[in-house]
Amino acid sequence: EHVPGYPVSAAKGFGSGSSSSSGGKTARKERRRQKKDGESQIRHTQRVAQDARRRAEQIVKEIDTQDDGPNDFFWKIIPALLDSEYKRQDIPRVHEFIEISSGQKPFPSEILEDPRRPCDNLHAYFPGIPAPSPFRDSTEIPFVSEIIGNLSTISDEFRRLVDSDAAQVQFRSVTNMNYKNGWQTLPLYYNGKTIAGFPYELCPVLSDILSRIPIAGRIAGFNRQSPKTGIPRHTDGNNMWLTCQIGISIPKDADSWIEVGGQKMLYQSGKPLVYDTTFPHETFNESEDEDRVVLHIDFWNFLALSPIEISALQKVYAYRQKYLEAEGLPQSM
Repeated sequence: EHVPGYPVSAAKGFGSGSSSSSGGKTARKERRRQKKDGESQIRHTQRVAQDARRRAEQIVKEIDTQDDGPNDFFWKIIPALLDSEYKRQDIPRVHEFIEISSGQKPFPSEILEDPRRPCDNLHAYFPGIPAPSPFRDSTEIPFVSEIIGNLSTISDEFRRLVDSDAAQVQFRSVTNMNYKNGWQTLPLYYNGKTIAGFPYELCPVLSDILSRIPIAGRIAGFNRQSPKTGIPRHTDGNNMWLTCQIGISIPKDADSWIEVGGQKMLYQSGKPLVYDTTFPHETFNESEDEDRVVLHIDFWNFLALSPIEISALQKVYAYRQKYLEAEGLPQSM
């Protein structure tokens, strides 16, 4: 029994040996506590996942698919799917994005009252992403300097791809607008994912760089604009990603350009352009007989989105892709 006024070790009569024994017991007790906490956390995570699954199942039961279209069904079930993997307090803006995109909440004033960016074509909006200007400073995007430093090699890889006879290497129109206006794409990524059967071994340097970029849910690849054609003025449907284009093969006899938000920029070999497609934009190749080719990368706006927000949005898009495939609906968002 502890004697008042004496250290515990002295009262027990073990001196320094008592401290060692006590320290060992303390360490074992700490290990047991950590193990118990770990098991408790696992049980909590399992309960959260089970609750989310039950909630999703209940939502499915409650939805009358004859009254709600398939798009409504998706947006109603996606919050529960995210709850099984993320804490709501970690991704509040993602859930607000879902509410806005599903029509539960109106577009915020930051876009409705921005005369520079018409919102007629917006169908997915993420709150709180600034839009200071149509074009962004490319030096803020780390992968741009890496591409520029390897541009000669990447240009050689582009020619190697074009000269190959691989079935997956072909320029194609990814939208009706592109098909009608002389713009075609040789995609290395489509809907944010690699393409099965694509000969990435023919472009190892570019493939390595792209693998470390948060490619968004559209494309990464080479865009070709035919002579005397251009994409008409338009805006794209969401504000979560930015677009980077870098000149690979630019006509020498005439200008080829892009205009974003009223600012016109000429394409130049090796010159990067990073822009926000929620601003009205259009292109034109004024050459009589030369194509214009740029490396095109749509990427998640990591300047304004946190890593966990990007991860959650990638999940939303992955679920969306699978849902559209199951429903046999057009695979766009």
